[in-house]
Order: sequence, then C-alpha cells, then structure tokens
Amino acid sequence: MDKIKKVTAREILSLMALPTIEVEIETESGTIGRAAVDIGTSIGKYEALTLFDGGKRLFGQGNLKAVQAVNEKIAPQLIGLEITEQKTIDSIMLELDGTPNKNNLGGNSLLGVSMAIAKTAAMSLRVPLHKYLCPDNKEYMIPVPIFVMIHGGVGFANQLALEDFCIIPTGFNTFKEAIESGIEIYYKLYDLLKDKHLVAPGITFVPQMSKTREVLDCLLKSIKLCGYQENYTLGLDAAATECFNANQGTYNIDQEEMDKSQTVDFYKKIIKEYPIFYLEDPFDEEDIESYQKIQHNGIQIVGDDLIASNKQRLKMSSDLKLINSTVLKPNQIGTITELLEIAKYANQNNIDIISSIRSKSTNELFLADFSIAVNAVQIKAGCVVGYPATGIYNRFLEIEDKNKYKYQGPFLKNKYSLLT
Repeated sequence: MDKIKKVTAREILSLMALPTIEVEIETESGTIGRAAVDIGTSIGKYEALTLFDGGKRLFGQGNLKAVQAVNEKIAPQLIGLEITEQKTIDSIMLELDGTPNKNNLGGNSLLGVSMAIAKTAAMSLRVPLHKYLCPDNKEYMIPVPIFVMIHGGVGFANQLALEDFCIIPTGFNTFKEAIESGIEIYYKLYDLLKDKHLVAPGITFVPQMSKTREVLDCLLKSIKLCGYQENYTLGLDAAATECFNANQGTYNIDQEEMDKSQTVDFYKKIIKEYPIFYLEDPFDEEDIESYQKIQHNGIQIVGDDLIASNKQRLKMSSDLKLINSTVLKPNQIGTITELLEIAKYANQNNIDIISSIRSKSTNELFLADFSIAVNAVQIKAGCVVGYPATGIYNRFLEIEDKNKYKYQGPFLKNKYSLLT
C-alpha cells in the first residue's frame, strides 16, 4: 500500500507559451508522478470551467488561482490517502468543488490532480498507465491517427471556412506503417504547396486557399503521388459553430451564405465526390435539425462542440441519432473517473471514441495511454510533425513494439466498408 505524501501544483507554459497548470504527486514510498493540463483556445458552454486569473498578466490567462486551489484547498484533503483510490480521490475533489461545471475550483485544477494521481498510481504499482486505467479491457488496441494537414477557420490567415482538413490512414495493419506513410505524405504536400508559393515551413499548413474542394484536391494529390490512395480516407472538422450566423440561421462556407438545407446539401455533395468518411462538427452545437438530416451510413458523424465530453450531451445526441462518434478531451470534463465513465457509455452504445488534445497543449503524453485504455478508434494529436504529436506517436510505437497490440485501422475499414 502506498499513501499520498505530498501534492504540489505549479504554473508552467503550454507549447503556445501560454500558462497552464502542472501537478506533482509524491507518495510515502518515494514515487513521484506529474501531469500537465491542456487548455482550449475557446471554451464551450457545455464543458468544465477553466479557472483563469483574469487581469492584465499574460492576457488574463494565468493559472495561479488554479495553483492556489490545488495547494491550499485540494492537497490537504488528499494527504494520507491510498494513491490507488482514484474514484475516492476524484469524488472528494468533486464534493469540494460542489458545482456541475467545476466553477469553484476549476476543471484545470481537478484534472491536473486527477491525472497526476493516475500516473503516480500506475508507477507505484509498476504497471503501464493504460492497464491501470482500464485493467478489465479484454483487447487493447492502438488508435488510428487523424493527421491534421491543413488549417482554416477562425484565427488562421486564409479564407477557408472549415477548420481542419485531415488525412486518415485506415488501410494499414500496423501503427508503424501508418506513421511512416503520413510522414511521406506530409513532406510531399509541403513540396506541392511550396511550389505554388502557398506556404512556409511549419507544422500544420495554412495555405492561401479559399475553397474546400481546392484543399481536398491538394490532399488527394499528395496521397496519390506517394502511392497511398488505397490506404487513406479524408476527414473534415468543420467547427461550424464558428461560421454560423445565429441571427440569420446561415453558415458562411466557401464565401457563400448557405441556409441550413443548403449546408446539408453541401456536405452530402462533397462526401459523394471525395473519399471522406470523417465529418466533425458539421453544424452549430445547437442545430439539432441539421444533424438529423445527415446520413450516418458509411461515414463517421462526429460530435465535439456538440458534446464537449459531457455525458448528458452524449446521451442526448445518441438518443436522437445525431452522431455515431464522439471526441473526448480530458480537460472538458475535470476528472479521470468522469472521463472513464463517459468512455464506458460510448463503448456500451457503439459510439466511436476519438481522443483529442487541445490547442494549448503541453508535452503531456497521458492521452496516448488513455486512448488505448478505452479503445479509442482514433486520436487527434495534431499533424505528423511537431509536439505533442510526435511524443504521443512515439509512445504508441513503443507500446506496439513491446505488446504487439493490434491497430484499429482494419476495424474501421471493416465497420465502415472503407477503401473498397
């Protein structure tokens, strides 16, 4: 038995050089574990509150209040507890906060502690983190990476309305093959964009393009030039809340104002024209009517903003048959116990899980083991290059090499009759 000796929080920098929180746990045996929290650029109304400092320092995004909440309010309640009592510890923190959306202590405070507890417990027990999180999983598998190759949408210097244009390596038997092909395509795409003076070196590309089909054609060309047209499908994250005019009830896509019916038709057409099988947030998070008009056969309709890792929202969306897949982001919910509960609900209801980092990510690799633990079929860790993507991918390569876990690609290919 190993008990908690010390809980310490500190403010650190995300990979965007903006503040977030890191929590360190020390046990009586001397085991030390740490966890850092990803934070989103935008905070949805259905997700846990991120506790910021406000004021002028660091644009109001400081995490010193969250650090204080951990060190002064949470830590004293956890000293002396067994490190492996994850549910008990998470329950104590939820009771201390006392609100559904973590408005008092902050989701970032709770998640930092909860993740650090899980990582430290796994180290204390000398078991891999994914086995600690879900020890009853009958078959651990490695998820398919969704490579975000081109950015558009709000906050990027081009005229593309949709946010992420992705390629998905479903037609391989191992994660290693998938990663190697993605690297080849990434550098081929760079050559194509560079030749047209459309992009400078970076991580995910932001070319001066304005039309959805222009981007999809470019992605397909890079895939075909590398000889992988039989191995890849395409994906879109529309983040459509950002291009939705709530007053008019219209979407601005490809420099056109479309009503809801026209927007549904737009997606139906490009799905027929291109090998797209992944469509994330195609409509505003409150546009239930439009979600009900998209067919799910042979394609993943994915809820991110629609659900915000919220179990009640996932249940509602599933009951109404709005989606068949959900994005899970740890910082949207607050504790590992809650995260595992929503993952269990998704699996029990045949809803595909896509795990995802946030835009203000850190070098934290928790998401890799979590994805394997809950049988996430895919993961959005960013592009092929850059951190934390390469760190997460290296963790998958390590796990695949050591454990010979199967790759989720063939499962997805069979489930959705892809690449046939």
